[in-house]
Amino acid sequence: NHPDLKGKVVMYRNFMDGGGQNAMDDHGHGTHVAGTIAGGNASGRSIGVAPQSKLYIGRIIGRSGAATEAN
Repeated sequence: NHPDLKGKVVMYRNFMDGGGQNAMDDHGHGTHVAGTIAGGNASGRSIGVAPQSKLYIGRIIGRSGAATEAN
């Protein structure tokens, strides 16, 4: 839901917490990484290295910031 990522997430899959297809990031790491890659300039300043890119996201990090090999 970050304004600098609006329209950039093409596909999202949640491999944590039983799945779900609605993009969310309750830890903040994924939003930070996505912004570094594809962030736009909604804040008045470009934040991504490839702002024209589209994102295919797989959530594997949970609320605590940890992931498992299975995920």
